Amino acid sequence: MPLSESPIAEGARPQSKFASGVRRNTTCTDQDERLMEQIDEIFRLTPGDYRDTLRAFPRRAERPKTYGSLLSVPITHDSPRTDDGCYPFWEEDHADKRHFYLGGFNHFMRSGAVGDVKELHVFSKDALELVQDLRGWTDMPGPRDAWTEFSYNQVRHAKNGMPLYFQKAAIVMLCCELAMRDRIKGKKERSRLRIEHEDEQQIYLYMSIIPACWNIDDFNRAYLDRLEDAHPGAKAQLCDAAGQTSIRVIEELADGYTVTRATAAAIKDFVDKTYPRFPLGRVRARPGKRLGRRHASDKEALDRG
Repeated sequence: MPLSESPIAEGARPQSKFASGVRRNTTCTDQDERLMEQIDEIFRLTPGDYRDTLRAFPRRAERPKTYGSLLSVPITHDSPRTDDGCYPFWEEDHADKRHFYLGGFNHFMRSGAVGDVKELHVFSKDALELVQDLRGWTDMPGPRDAWTEFSYNQVRHAKNGMPLYFQKAAIVMLCCELAMRDRIKGKKERSRLRIEHEDEQQIYLYMSIIPACWNIDDFNRAYLDRLEDAHPGAKAQLCDAAGQTSIRVIEELADGYTVTRATAAAIKDFVDKTYPRFPLGRVRARPGKRLGRRHASDKEALDRG
């Protein structure tokens, strides 16, 4: 069911202090569909988390007007929710943490619009100027100078799949838009393009910001140690159940780092079924007293598109 059709009780939509704006329009044109087909064909993508997300939460071939619409999925915690599907005041919990990944960045880089990330960074100055006019984006709070400063490291981190501040991920997306516009206008040879974009804003069909804001209530280091003592090898089992390649993800989650909802939910589901004598609390996006207070674990393996 599209997010905009979710049945929510009348009057149960308290607005966040930082208004996230209107619900996204999920109607795609024939041209947009052709572009998505090109992506599937050229990259021979098998069904994965990010592709599934794009199908479940379709995007428009236009620059989102609000920062909440940049998210690949809503940051959910408890009802009621705001109009963008997120829990109220989520910005205050996550705006100053590296809790986000840039989805679709690999698709963009493979399109041939730029040769490498250094070439993409050339557009950062123009992106910083452009974002000052996007009040629907800059209403998102964050660390000091979050919307006014940018470095090459942000682009490099996006390429390497490192967690980012929300604001930096958004600016990288603007760099991608400007680079595609530059290529389409013919300032450079278009022959290098492997995906034929008719408009630079078509990148928003497949680019979004992936939240990694979740933790599990009661899943702290003391709990994990007790579980491992009672069931040697439990950490490795949790790692496998969550589709992870490093036990450090499990340990860092217990130490207060965050992960994507899919990883947190897989861990809790496995514990509930396998170790019922070690019950856990709920999967939550809101941080607790200690859990969820650190940045996202940079050891998490996830499909970023």
